[in-house]
Order: sequence, then C-alpha cells, then structure tokens
Amino acid sequence: MNKQLAELIILAASEREASYDRVASDEATKRAEKEREAQPDNLYVGFVDYSKFYRYSSLHEACEKVCPPELVEPVYLLLTYSWNDILFWASEQENTEEKI
Repeated sequence: MNKQLAELIILAASEREASYDRVASDEATKRAEKEREAQPDNLYVGFVDYSKFYRYSSLHEACEKVCPPELVEPVYLLLTYSWNDILFWASEQENTEEKI
C-alpha cells in the first residue's frame, strides 16, 4: 500500500505541476515588471497571481484525475498540508529521485 500511495502522490503532484503554463506566466511577469517601472511609487501595481496559470484550478482536480476515488482525499490532504515532506517520503518509497 505504501508503494501505491507513494506513486499516486508523485503522479498527482506531477500532474498539477505539468499543468502550469510557464509561457503565460513569464509574459505576465514581464508586464508586471514594466508596470512597476512605470509607477515605482504605486504599491498596487505589478502583482501577478501565479495560481491562475495552472490548467487545473486546484490540486484536488489533479488528484481526481490520477487517483482512484477512495484515495483522492487522502492524497489531496497529504499534498496540501505537507507538499515537500510527503514528496520526500514518496520518493523514498519509490526508491527513485523526485520526478517533479
């Protein structure tokens, strides 16, 4: 069971991270930098909400895609509350390097 859970944790995290649109994110960062340069005294410009660049609106959606129904919630909660620690544990269970 540990090996199956570890595999699902890595798959869900990988699915979520693979859904990130890096090109759009980089463009938004450049626009934000230009806004900050144009209005250096205005603290309300130049912010980017990077969470909107994920194809999945939540980690829960990625878990639903790769996990069987009975393990969606456990995998989601483990990743939500302990992302780095649980990925370290899962990579040790898999005896492989982290795939993220």
